[in-house]
Amino acid sequence: GTAVLFNLLAVAAIYVSLLRYILTINWSGYQGRLAFAAAAPIAALLALGWWRLAGGRVSFWSPAVGLGALAVGCLLFIIAPAFPRPDVYQPPVAVPRSCVRVAGLDVEAVTVTEGQPGGVVVAQLWLYGVETAVAQPLQVQVLGRAGQVLGQVEAVFSWEVGELWRPSFTLPIIASVEAVRGVVQFGPPGALRDVATVVIRPQRPLPPAPQHVVGADFGGRLRLVGYDWQDGRVTLYWQALAPMEEDYTTFVHVLDAQDGLAAQADGQPQDGTYPTSVWRAGEFVADEKAIVLGEERPLRLVVGVYLLATGERLLLADGTDNVLLFALDEVQR
Repeated sequence: GTAVLFNLLAVAAIYVSLLRYILTINWSGYQGRLAFAAAAPIAALLALGWWRLAGGRVSFWSPAVGLGALAVGCLLFIIAPAFPRPDVYQPPVAVPRSCVRVAGLDVEAVTVTEGQPGGVVVAQLWLYGVETAVAQPLQVQVLGRAGQVLGQVEAVFSWEVGELWRPSFTLPIIASVEAVRGVVQFGPPGALRDVATVVIRPQRPLPPAPQHVVGADFGGRLRLVGYDWQDGRVTLYWQALAPMEEDYTTFVHVLDAQDGLAAQADGQPQDGTYPTSVWRAGEFVADEKAIVLGEERPLRLVVGVYLLATGERLLLADGTDNVLLFALDEVQR
């Protein structure tokens, strides 16, 4: 009797608490899951009632077996089909993520091989169908400097919602292109989206032949091999001493007699189209900068390297952060 009383009190307490919750919030606060705690005492009362009815005989176990079979059957044939496990769509960790949605597709990740002028690049995309499409034309483009189309392919696809696939596209690159970090675009014609970057390297290594040799090493990462000077334009010849993850900014500063800044030209090499983060160790790169000069003399031109985000400069072996190219009263304007 005591066991029955405690089970009845448990059920009553749970439902009274639920009613109190409903009255405190509103009737929308009623949720069946809040009454799950009453399942145990109700089950105990049902088992006790069936035991009494069965008189302690073996037939007592028949409903238990039936209810157990019903519970397992619900899991296998009702709940499992209603909540299927989603497809696992996880590109390898090393693959760069794009996370771009275009034309009813999620572009989860993209890999692109490096290319050269007149060669090819291969773009592989991890795609997930968000909307069903039939016979949808899709393009892949490689854009270079000033939006120049360096390569393009187009194909027609159909897909279903939830479909996963990984197409590859081979793009021929035009021969008349300079080294550049380009952009890969993907989508239907006229609605392309940026999904990745690609490096187009020079077909042949640049043979450095500067008019003036410098040989200054900045932080063990970049070497200023030398420079050319012609009518207010200076071409700097750089060599990567090691692979770099950062995009360094190079500068040419024109200093007056009091070391004041009379003119300057700061920027990533080749206007940011071929940044230092894509240079290979040992690679030579030419970078031309225009200098706007006044009439004041004498002037000195110095060169240095820094990170734009922090302003931190790379140092030379002697601890200074710039190297003198020349004084302007020593050369023709």
